[in-house]
Amino acid sequence: MSQFRGEVRAEFAATRAELRDEIRAGDDETRRYMRVLHEDVIARIATIGEGRPSRKKR
Repeated sequence: MSQFRGEVRAEFAATRAELRDEIRAGDDETRRYMRVLHEDVIARIATIGEGRPSRKKR
């Protein structure tokens, strides 16, 4: 029973480490994707601004 408990504990620790690494990789991928979306939005806003006539101050 003691040996089984040790094996289960070791397997659980390994699984937990794998999941932690997968989550970190997913977080990095999400950050990259959000950065691309942000840059796209900024570019679109700039493009919209280029098409508008400039405002004259009174």
